[in-house]
Amino acid sequence: VDAKHCQPNVSRQFLLKHARLLVLDELPFLNCETFEHIFTYLRDLKRMNKVEHPIIVLACGDFRQLAPVMTGNPSQSQIFENSILSSPKWKGVKQTIFKDLVLQASDPEYGSFVQRLGDGVEHSTVYETR
Repeated sequence: VDAKHCQPNVSRQFLLKHARLLVLDELPFLNCETFEHIFTYLRDLKRMNKVEHPIIVLACGDFRQLAPVMTGNPSQSQIFENSILSSPKWKGVKQTIFKDLVLQASDPEYGSFVQRLGDGVEHSTVYETR
């Protein structure tokens, strides 16, 4: 999502006026500009009295799995600079970090593999599916 293409319009305002929950899935995909634009847009709607009640923003994602969408071949420092983690608004986000495996709870061996992969320590082991 490019912030330049996320312009206010009547249908979005109508949806947000009645929304109580906004879910942003795969949050690490967003770049810093888009992340800031979303929160600025919500703030502006509130200031214009276009939203009648607070909207809970539930953002989900694993920063160990995804990086922001970028073109070309960016360096690691460019990726971080474009990540929402570099946004001043990120410091105000309340975070809940889940440490228990839920999806892989029935298969601890696979769950352990996914954790090692996410931690960057699993490179050559191949997990055989059953």
